[in-house]
Amino acid sequence: MVSSMPLISIIIPSYNEEDWLPDLLKCLKKQTFQDFEIIVADNGSTDKTRFLAKSYGATVTNGGLPGAGRNIGAQRAKGEILFFIDADVKLPRDFLEKSVESFKKKKCDVATTFTRAGSNHLFDIFFFYLANFWVFLFQFFSPIAHGFNIIVTKKRFFEVKGFDENFVAGEDFEFVKRASKKHRFRVLYSTYDIASVRRFEKIGRIKMFIKLTELIFRTMILRQKLHHKSDYDWTGYGKKIKKGKRVTYKR
Repeated sequence: MVSSMPLISIIIPSYNEEDWLPDLLKCLKKQTFQDFEIIVADNGSTDKTRFLAKSYGATVTNGGLPGAGRNIGAQRAKGEILFFIDADVKLPRDFLEKSVESFKKKKCDVATTFTRAGSNHLFDIFFFYLANFWVFLFQFFSPIAHGFNIIVTKKRFFEVKGFDENFVAGEDFEFVKRASKKHRFRVLYSTYDIASVRRFEKIGRIKMFIKLTELIFRTMILRQKLHHKSDYDWTGYGKKIKKGKRVTYKR
């Protein structure tokens, strides 16, 4: 890190992410843009998540469910721009550099980038192509962005009072929709993030697609607040098991 008052604060909510977080932290260490801090808001992990985060120089704080964890991380942030990124995401080396450049050029208050699938499975590639098309198409009148990749100025974040912690799922969609009503949202085309497909592998691709469609419909169309875990359970994605070049998962 090059400054005690960094331009960027990268906020990562976590819970038992020892198999995934190091890949993201390695990506951040290799970034061409280094004026940032890392804040890991951890929801009581029982594995090595906290230890690994600290070993990479991250600030570790107590977290909660994703919305609460992101809010807590934002309260600790020193940067002017907040990057909310999930622990299982990977980034190209110039992700931060290009994101900051585009964010300023487009005069954004809130933004996201396109996403690529973290696998070569045709379903995954098609799914994220469809998701990117949706994000692009709706950015001008009903913006949507996933919580694993939301960029927002700290000033605007606190003006809209952050993420609604009453949501256990869909808090990312609700935040972007609420923030974009008052502030400028755009998609940054100059770069992309690489999303994990572990949920697809664990839950099943078709079932996951149905769950996501239901989530978007309930939160964006019906404007429901999903209060209980029984409404939408994101837990239990399993551990990585490397078998040759193939990655599988166990419960």
